Parts: sequence; C-alpha cells; structure tokens
Amino acid sequence: MYENIILIPYRNRKEHLDIFINEAIPIFIKYLKMCKIVIIEQSEGSDFNRGMLLNIGFYEYINQSKFFFHHDIDIIPKEPTVQYIYNINNFDILRIINSHNNSLGGIIKFTNDSFIRMNGFPNYIWGWGVEDRVLFYRSNTICLNVSDNLTNMSNFKFLHHPSSAVNYTGEKEAMSKLENYIFKYGTFLEKNIHIKKSGLSNLRYEIISRNKINDHVEIIKVNI
Repeated sequence: MYENIILIPYRNRKEHLDIFINEAIPIFIKYLKMCKIVIIEQSEGSDFNRGMLLNIGFYEYINQSKFFFHHDIDIIPKEPTVQYIYNINNFDILRIINSHNNSLGGIIKFTNDSFIRMNGFPNYIWGWGVEDRVLFYRSNTICLNVSDNLTNMSNFKFLHHPSSAVNYTGEKEAMSKLENYIFKYGTFLEKNIHIKKSGLSNLRYEIISRNKINDHVEIIKVNI
C-alpha cells in the first residue's frame, strides 16, 4: 500500500524523461511518504491519448494508494513546492498547477475514491487538449471538492517542447463543442450517463513491458 503514486503519461520525449528522473524524482522521494512514480508510455501507431494513459496508470494501482497525482513530464517542481504544496490533503482534487479554472490538467492530486467516482477520463480523446477540461466537467457534475490553483509559474521549471506537439484538429474542435454542450445543457441524469459511457469502466489496453528503474520508479509501456 502506498501513500502517494505519481502518474506520468509519456511518449517520445526521452530528453524530458531523463531530466525528470534526475531532477524531480529525488525531490518526490525526499518529501512524499511511501511514494511511487509510474510512467505510462504509449507505443507508436496512433495519436497520443493522455487521458487514457492516466486511466491505465490508475487502473494498474487502483485501491493501492490514498493519493494519486497526474503530472506532466515537462514540468519540474522546485523543492519547497513539493514539500509544502504536494502534501496538502484536504481536497478531493488539489490543483497544483493548472492552465485555467475550468481545467484539471498540468499537475493535480486526487484521492483514489474521487477518480473512481469520475470514472476517470473518457478514453476517446486522441491528440492534445480537451481531456483536462472534460475531467473538470466530470468533477463538477459529481460535486467533488476541488481546490483553486495553489501555486504560480515561478515554483516550477518548464521544459521546452515544440508547438507542433499540439494537435487541435477540426475533429477535436467538434468533440470539444459536444462535451461543452452536454455538461452545460444536459440534465443531471444525462451527464451521469455520459460519464459512465467511457472511462475506467470500459478501459482496454495491452501491456507491452514493465521496466523497474529502481525501488521507486516503474515504466509501463502499453498499446492502446
């Protein structure tokens, strides 16, 4: 049983991974009790699916930790941030760093039960973007206790990646409008039916390999 598990979605960013392992993980081990870091690596062959990778990491360790983190690999926290902010435990979802108020992306901390109640992320959002906003809609629908953003940009180091990593297609735009419509105009029952249609409840994936880097770090490579 763990106290904290940090889930990191990953593909084809070896330079960022090396920096993260060398700089961020020692801080986590120092300040987070009973900590494990799980890197979920997506194989080639389809667009990146951040939400589904985080679902997989959670599902592999469901009910094995009190708290989980979603943590982007290109954000390196400074030591006092981990020591004081990462250890706040009085919210269902703690927004450590987040792009805007209607989002749960970047770095968030959540309880095991809260992610189960949200049914995780939907599994059908491919490419970058939208999944963080949909997770917020889900948390809002089931009335979870979500914090405001607690830290600012100066508490982190951001690793550069090319803007071409963002793939916001016309199909993604249509999906975003559909999700916005459902959670803005749908009834409570319709929203909950929508939440249950896709997420942890119908997750399908194949584990290609599991690589234990050390006692605290594991890389799970998956085909989705």
